Amino acid sequence: MRRSAALVLVLMCGGSLPALAVSKGKALYVGGTISTIQERTQSPIDIKNETSLKYAGLSIPWRSVSEVEYGQKVGHR
Repeated sequence: MRRSAALVLVLMCGGSLPALAVSKGKALYVGGTISTIQERTQSPIDIKNETSLKYAGLSIPWRSVSEVEYGQKVGHR
């Protein structure tokens, strides 16, 4: 009984992981104040440009960026 309950729990939790996976070289926009990008949009991100961050057709000048956060866990911080 314990083994089957543990297996069900693992399958339930494991089933949600691919929904949060982001492809290599891409970022997931989970929401915010930018109305031109839909929530849960996955798009390539370019942070190598010296003058601006580029994502989903947007170009954000680095001089206007005051803070950058990133991590393995997707969600609002």
